[in-house]
Amino acid sequence: MASDALSRLVPQGRSGETLEIGNIHTVSTTVSLEEIRLATKRCNEMRLLKSAIKTGSFKHPRLRPFKNVREELCVQDDVILRGHRIIIPKSLRMKAIAAVHEVHLGMSRTKSLARAEFWWPAMDSDIERTVGLCQICRTAKPQNRNFRSSWPEAAGPWDRVHIDFAGPIDNHYMLVLVDSYSGYPEVHVTKDMTSRTVIQCVRRTFSQLGIPRTLVSDNGPCFISKDFTEWLAGIDCEYLTIAAYHPQSNGVAERFVRTLKESIKANGFSQESVDRFLLFYRASDNKAGSSPAEQLLGHKLRVPFTKRQVGLEDPVIYKNERDKPITAKLLLPIGRSMAMIKTDEPNSKYRKVHLDQLHPYSLTGEEPAETDRMPPGAGEHAAGRKQEEEPPQQKDLRTPPIPEVPEGTIEPRRSMRLSEKPKVNYKC
Repeated sequence: MASDALSRLVPQGRSGETLEIGNIHTVSTTVSLEEIRLATKRCNEMRLLKSAIKTGSFKHPRLRPFKNVREELCVQDDVILRGHRIIIPKSLRMKAIAAVHEVHLGMSRTKSLARAEFWWPAMDSDIERTVGLCQICRTAKPQNRNFRSSWPEAAGPWDRVHIDFAGPIDNHYMLVLVDSYSGYPEVHVTKDMTSRTVIQCVRRTFSQLGIPRTLVSDNGPCFISKDFTEWLAGIDCEYLTIAAYHPQSNGVAERFVRTLKESIKANGFSQESVDRFLLFYRASDNKAGSSPAEQLLGHKLRVPFTKRQVGLEDPVIYKNERDKPITAKLLLPIGRSMAMIKTDEPNSKYRKVHLDQLHPYSLTGEEPAETDRMPPGAGEHAAGRKQEEEPPQQKDLRTPPIPEVPEGTIEPRRSMRLSEKPKVNYKC
């Protein structure tokens, strides 16, 4: 009875003070399509550009930066596109830069991410100015060092991998593995630095990406332990250690550890923030012009900037090698790689096209960003999307009916083969 009474006795008075010891920068900066559409309507420059696209006249002085790319411009759903990239109005350009610079990757990687999604005149200059004035980047990044590397170039992807530990941060450590060829990083958040933990993490990475020919590390106790070295010998992985007290020799891993720490200092430390940083880092282009994921895995990664989704009746841009790009609607998927579309030309035509020739431009919903081209099987997913939203009913395994096409509206397929006269004159 006494304990129950004391538990119900709430002290009257001021509650304890809450001390803020830190914060994590996780404010969403994604630019939505509706924001872009409204800003485009309100922007005088965008209104002039819309009119110029319709009339073909770019004589206004404010439209000079757009004149050289006028063949690539089009207007869809009140949004102006250059190819598949959205032209951002002036009022949203800083927000767009903030979206691609969310994890503070640096100048070149921020540019590569922005070029994949957006465009406007002098975009690179705006990014350089904004990133150069970023206070978080200034405080997080130390002065540049030029590490000399004596390592030869790797023979191929995942040929030589460098490994190192970062931390402790909040009583946790981060085991870092970096591919010397592509720069593709892998990070494991651990509670200790024992050889047993290292073996578990490295085994998991090797099971996904394969066993490299060579693994390079410093002389940390967990790396030079008997258990770890014997385990590497058992899987036929050559193990090399650098010179003592010379971390520059492991510069590939050391440089990424520095970048990782800068990101944690800017964005906070959590498993979610580390995973998000890895996604952006792996998807951004390096000096060679391709991303680490492309060099190692052979495909681009999808990143959450603007969101794209293509379904039945959604507008698409149809491109081929002969004609100019035209807008159309996706009517019906045919197999995994073909589709039936209806063009928006004055004399509307039905065409059977390959999915590689279609480019989505309607950005709706909350799906991650797609790549420039529709992937194989996109038509099947688009057809099944509407069915998944409805309540489950009796399954209909029949092939969906093909829409009736008026006679004479399907453009005949002409041969693309070049005709040549024979080089030898035949005589009878």
